[in-house]
Amino acid sequence: VSDTGIGIPKEKLGLIFGRFEQVDRTITRRYGGTGLGLAIVSQLVQAMHGRIWVESELGVGSVFHFTAQFALATAEANTAMPSLPSARVLIVDENATSCRQLEECVRNWGLRPTVALRAEEAVQVLAHPETESHPISIVLLDTKCGQLDESGLTHVLEGLIDRGGMIITMPSPGHPAARHLPMEGVVAHATKPIRASDLYQALVLGLQPSDATAPPATMPAEVAAGERSLRILLAEDGLVNQKVARAMLEKQGHRVEIVVNGKLAVERAQNESFDLILMDVEMPEMDGLNATQTIRLNEQQRGSGHVPIIAMTAHAVAGDRQRCMSSGMDGYVSKPIRPQDLFTVIAAVTHEGH
Repeated sequence: VSDTGIGIPKEKLGLIFGRFEQVDRTITRRYGGTGLGLAIVSQLVQAMHGRIWVESELGVGSVFHFTAQFALATAEANTAMPSLPSARVLIVDENATSCRQLEECVRNWGLRPTVALRAEEAVQVLAHPETESHPISIVLLDTKCGQLDESGLTHVLEGLIDRGGMIITMPSPGHPAARHLPMEGVVAHATKPIRASDLYQALVLGLQPSDATAPPATMPAEVAAGERSLRILLAEDGLVNQKVARAMLEKQGHRVEIVVNGKLAVERAQNESFDLILMDVEMPEMDGLNATQTIRLNEQQRGSGHVPIIAMTAHAVAGDRQRCMSSGMDGYVSKPIRPQDLFTVIAAVTHEGH
């Protein structure tokens, strides 16, 4: 880690990693600081079985070096995350630094990124003849990118969607998504500042649509003879997950009502009749676990029937299933939801054959 600045005298180099040490006592008043930062860093490095040292020149600056030891990832950890298919990705963002970071991320995941700093550049890339032979599968789009409509990008994106491409928007906090985007092609929103894990999950959803948006070919397109069309309450605050789940369920002939938090789910379950509730675990105002406990309590007080509740959660780790079952849920599916898994659980908790 290097910087330019006032530098450190050689006779002081051995002192700066001590607690409450300053090279010059007047710096505390001129620049702030307590003299604890490097002491804490030194302890962290030692805890990781490494060492830290500094090289400095007065009036030029300083360079800090450190080493640390880390364990190798296990085979289980390497296979825990789903792999991404090799695909072309177009990154549209006016911020050059953001583009470089996103480009590095997606390239490390085996994707082939192309960068456009302006909407006009994106139009040229998508309209280039090379795109026909090596099509772009997904667009990462900063919704603050100027002149989305005037540049013709919206129209070009509609063509991308028609060819099976998808969009992940990257809105900034408080900034609305572009109003005229082809929303049927927007598979996810990754709000800035973007965490790599969030972007990865969004890409998994976007680049593996066969698992996330359509039932396998062996599943009937509508409810077969002898099977019930269920009235299902879907409690989910994520727009993309709402769309995906609704599409899967309605293709099976079921009727879907959507609420965006646990509190509303409790109210609807108390005032209306449903054959099944799909309950997201993490939601605002009231989470899925508390909502389920409240619904079960209401059922006991009214003496009404038991409505099957299936948990939907991205936290597929040991103990999560037990937490869901302990709250009163009847089944459990992990996100991103796979149609076969969902319908298997639905059949089990409703005793419906598929």
